[in-house]
Amino acid sequence: MSLEDLLAVEDDPCLLDYRCPETGILLWPAIRCVFFRFLMEDLLYGAPLVETQNKPPLTKALWTSMKGWGHNRAFRGRGDVLLVASGSGVRQDDGRWFNRLADPFALLFPDRSVLVEDFFDWNWPGARCNQRVLYRFPFLVKALVRERFGGGSARRALARDLVALVRVRAEDLLHWRLDEDRTVFLERMLVRKLAGMSSRQTIYRELLKKLSVRLVLREEGCYGHSAPLFSAARSLGIATAEYQHGVVSKGHYAYMFAASLLKNVEFRWNLPEHFLGYGKWWNEQFNAPLLKHVVGNPYREFALEDRGKSVPDSSRVLVLGDGIETERYLALCRELARVLGASGQVWFRPHPLERSRVRESFPSGRSGDVFLDDHRDIYGALLAASAVVSEVSTGLFDAVGLANKILVWDTPKARFAYPELPFESFTDVNELAEKIRDPNAGRVSLESVDEIWAPNWQENYSSFLEQVGCL
Repeated sequence: MSLEDLLAVEDDPCLLDYRCPETGILLWPAIRCVFFRFLMEDLLYGAPLVETQNKPPLTKALWTSMKGWGHNRAFRGRGDVLLVASGSGVRQDDGRWFNRLADPFALLFPDRSVLVEDFFDWNWPGARCNQRVLYRFPFLVKALVRERFGGGSARRALARDLVALVRVRAEDLLHWRLDEDRTVFLERMLVRKLAGMSSRQTIYRELLKKLSVRLVLREEGCYGHSAPLFSAARSLGIATAEYQHGVVSKGHYAYMFAASLLKNVEFRWNLPEHFLGYGKWWNEQFNAPLLKHVVGNPYREFALEDRGKSVPDSSRVLVLGDGIETERYLALCRELARVLGASGQVWFRPHPLERSRVRESFPSGRSGDVFLDDHRDIYGALLAASAVVSEVSTGLFDAVGLANKILVWDTPKARFAYPELPFESFTDVNELAEKIRDPNAGRVSLESVDEIWAPNWQENYSSFLEQVGCL
């Protein structure tokens, strides 16, 4: 099973007949990513990829929202560049909070940039490295109220019909049935989005005017949920772009589209115009109809400067978790530790999505003979390791030029993400141990580094801003 097989479900121009009556925004992109995650849950992972019962802690959410509302009211400033980011990249740096994904761009031109950020897990970030930050949730309250109470029979019928169409196509083409619970979840999700689209578009248009924005630079711009923002920006003649924040590949549903969608001009209005990639290799991996620019990875350069090249522990094997199948990865680690014995030391680095859960489960910092990596960021962990192992983690690519060996676990999930595996692979623990012991296995040419991680991101980003009229 490949992503190309799954994309057949959306290869139907009829999907593009469904749109918001008030804004004209296409509706399929609003639920597209969640639908494909449901498919992948059953066909690849056997584990949930969508949290269907997630409810925020009310007291914490209200407290954080009120803090954000007060902060936003006190904000005074304008900016040519509006960065829009999730809070998933926020971390502490020398006592101040820093968004590793967005802040490098913002701080390169601090007087020209404003960052709009989500609350991650409803945490209040506190003192920031970047002083020009707005928080998104407080100024979307009007839209959120409409989403909560603005159902209506017409919207419910529209949502029901669209979900029914893709459900039938999935059954016919993939012999996969979307169960009733997930069908209802998608319908309700789409009704909420329909109810709030017009308000979101209006709110974003007013914000863009108020801040005198010339470029919207969005994290996860291709995921579909940014259509009201991009629609507002385009109506004002404002350029739109996405900055790369992780893996993009031929197996990533957010960046690969069926032919019917690619041919549709209106569909492109749901997407950013530009994509700022880490390197040439990444930009060649996907078919989203964007203008692709090689910029580099700001945080990688930031994190590695002044560190030098440390001497890795020749016995240290770093296994990177995927945030979903924690027990499966821990089982691999335990078995690898058993097979390697005294010749190797196995370290497991949890994905950020599973980190707190893993640390709570293993407060001693180890699980049997497996150690839990506690480096503050991934680059410290990679520099300390001799071999790096995972399936689809961006960390495999981060390891290029840092670790001696990079080995990818050859599984259906890995083949789905990368039809042509980018690194030397293994299928079981014995083969992995053999390649760890083999001094020639798993090595990656240093000539590949610049193809994956383009140098000089500051110059590249500045050149892009000049191109879109922001410098």
